[in-house]
Amino acid sequence: MPGLAVLGLSLVALLGLGRGALLCLSQQFRMEGDYILGGLFPLGLAEETDLNHRTRPDSITCSRYGVGRQGRGDEGAGCPWACAAKPGVRQQPPVALCVFRFSTMGLFLVMALKMAVEEINNSSTLLPGLQLGYDLFDTCSEPVVTMKPSLMFLAKAGSRSIAAYCNYTQYQPRVLAVIGPHSSELALITGKFFGFFLMPQVSYGASMDRLSNRETFPSFFRTVTSNRVQLEAMVTLLQHFGWNWVAALEPVNWAGAQPVSWRAAPPDLCHLRSRVQCGSGPPPHPALQHLQLPHTGACEALAALSPPHPMPQLLDKMYNMSFHIRGLELRFSDSGNVDMEYDLKMWVWQSPMPKLRTVGTYNGSLQLQPTLMHWHAPNNQVPVSQCSQECREGQVRRVKGFHSCCYDCVDCKAGSYRQNPDDLTCTLCDQDQWSPERSMRCFPRRPRFLEWGDPAVLLLLLLLALVLGLVLAALGLFIRHRDSPLVQASGGPLACFGLACLGLVCLSVLLFPGWPGPASCLAQQPVAHLPLTGCLSTLFLQAAETFVESELPPTWVAWVRGHLRAPWAWLLVLLLILMEAALCGWSLAAFPSKVEMDWRVLPREVLVHCHMHSWVGLGLVHITNATLAFLCFLGTFLVQSQPGHYNRARALTFTMLAYFVTWVSFVPLFTNMQVLYQPAVQMGAILLCALGILAIFHLPKCYLLLWWPELNTPEFFLGQGPNDTTDGGGSGGRDRTQGDHE
Repeated sequence: MPGLAVLGLSLVALLGLGRGALLCLSQQFRMEGDYILGGLFPLGLAEETDLNHRTRPDSITCSRYGVGRQGRGDEGAGCPWACAAKPGVRQQPPVALCVFRFSTMGLFLVMALKMAVEEINNSSTLLPGLQLGYDLFDTCSEPVVTMKPSLMFLAKAGSRSIAAYCNYTQYQPRVLAVIGPHSSELALITGKFFGFFLMPQVSYGASMDRLSNRETFPSFFRTVTSNRVQLEAMVTLLQHFGWNWVAALEPVNWAGAQPVSWRAAPPDLCHLRSRVQCGSGPPPHPALQHLQLPHTGACEALAALSPPHPMPQLLDKMYNMSFHIRGLELRFSDSGNVDMEYDLKMWVWQSPMPKLRTVGTYNGSLQLQPTLMHWHAPNNQVPVSQCSQECREGQVRRVKGFHSCCYDCVDCKAGSYRQNPDDLTCTLCDQDQWSPERSMRCFPRRPRFLEWGDPAVLLLLLLLALVLGLVLAALGLFIRHRDSPLVQASGGPLACFGLACLGLVCLSVLLFPGWPGPASCLAQQPVAHLPLTGCLSTLFLQAAETFVESELPPTWVAWVRGHLRAPWAWLLVLLLILMEAALCGWSLAAFPSKVEMDWRVLPREVLVHCHMHSWVGLGLVHITNATLAFLCFLGTFLVQSQPGHYNRARALTFTMLAYFVTWVSFVPLFTNMQVLYQPAVQMGAILLCALGILAIFHLPKCYLLLWWPELNTPEFFLGQGPNDTTDGGGSGGRDRTQGDHE
């Protein structure tokens, strides 16, 4: 196999077996010089990976394959790797046969550094008068193994020990800089070691983006780009072709496999210019040709250094160092990275053996050459690789199964929207915003309340004008005929007071439309029900008088009726109004109506309304009026009126029935009505209640005043005969035969 051939020839060149030399392998990986470079390379594998089995901090054994000889006394004498006897092989002292296993790629990396140092030392212009040396160690791809040589690199120059000092400014370690390690896992450990001493460390394989943090790794450099760049390149490529369903292979290094294509990265401090010579092996790899050594930068800076503190001067030069490779000028950035151009390779299956073809580059932006691309599809068309189509506006992705790039499109419901094209869930709008279904944004909510221009309010205002006009007309008619028997039978001045209160009841509905305020919310119920109490109290007095005249003995009628008229009647009306005022005050204190902004009722607006916190508060303002209405109904329901006289009892009975029908119907209608129109329901109930009282009790009397004036007599309304001198009429009229007046 080609890989094994290269490995064998490399071992022959390193071990010198062709010349029969008995050399320790470590002698080939250590060379003295004025300045020493430390190296960490993956040459072997750790046999013991389970650290729980270790009982003491001894060395970790690395297994390697290969053939070598080691004489007695050489084993372990200054060698980083001790030969391990192969089981089952007969050993003949003083020479032991050792078997090793090497990583092909690791061996190539060691050879590159070795030849780079030799090229520098053999040059008369790079470092004249100075010799570079190296001290290379095997990491075994194991962090525990890597820590030991790292500590050795930090040991004081000329020794293998490291001591703790308060200040390391005058401290000079054994090595000038460290090349390696190859993996990010190991670089995370060694980078913190070397960063404390500000020792330059150049990795040829660690690509983790975290290593670019200069606060944690101030002296870490690398000649490979960060994983972030590779990730950006792949994402850019996927976006270019519109793919979201791809399979990715992780890079795997097979032992003995020869890479088909390898783009060289700058694996050393100064670079190769000569060809690789491997004895009688295969020709050098193309990647190792045409490498130009820099004529300015770190190499010249290293030649100008003088002991005893060359290392921190060197670190400063590396931050500003530039070098050339393959005609490209590369420079270490502030984060210790180099900006390199990536080649985009494509497998082309035109024969049994596939070939890699360069079809583009990436250097922060993607440059493709479509004519060089060969797709295994009809007419060489770019394949479509999407497990799901793009979602439409207002739709989000619902992932199917475990694959985040396969999804169903789900509509965003009202009140939510799609914020970003890749969202998996809809974003809820803020409380003061709204959105329709499948929306891409939210809209501000408009305040909504019972406006004056609302059709329902306009109809109620027309009803208000009608009722209020009738009330004012009736009041004017009663004032004009205040001395007539009809008005006197209705209570006289109390009747006018009741009509005035009824007008105030109608005007109270003007507090319900418009923008709700704290004052209007608190005043709505008291302003409506206090004047209603005044109106019902006058009707209660007439109902009581009718009951007395009908049900009490004649000797009591005059005394009781005298106390039901002025001034006692006014005092009773005042007491009832004060009682209602007290109940309204209790309701406002315990269950106040407040302005509330409801965001849930309406989908696009915010509802601003007066919120009634409890039905108990509404019951308190109704209890007085309901009691008066019930007593009026009870006192007049069974009263028998005189034939041929005005039936005041029936008028009061039907008036109270109208009151109860109105407010009993109000409760279910109010609870089932949309909150926006609940104030309109209260307006309608108040106006219908006032209209019922006016239409049943007062308007028939107005009709008699205008069109039947001949009935406006004491006999018809007060039950008095022509010779009856009883004030206001008495019970004696009930025994008299009446005429045919109806």
